[in-house]
Amino acid sequence: VTSFPPQYVLVVRIIQKKKTILQNKLRRLRRMLQNIATYIKNIAFGMVWKLLMQKLKSAACNAERLCINMMSTSLTIGILKSAE
Repeated sequence: VTSFPPQYVLVVRIIQKKKTILQNKLRRLRRMLQNIATYIKNIAFGMVWKLLMQKLKSAACNAERLCINMMSTSLTIGILKSAE
């Protein structure tokens, strides 16, 4: 069995410790980036949702106006026919 010199063992331990520290930092960074990405996605979704709601509201208003116009037109036609 070959035994390694103590300096070698020490260097390996230091490298492993540094590697662990770096992995933890990377993990934290990755989590932070994922949170930022989620935040941006939520903002984008919120904007799209708001736009969609505005479009739906204006479409509903247009439909309502159209209905009112049609009703008043049919009412006018009814009045004109009854006047004949």
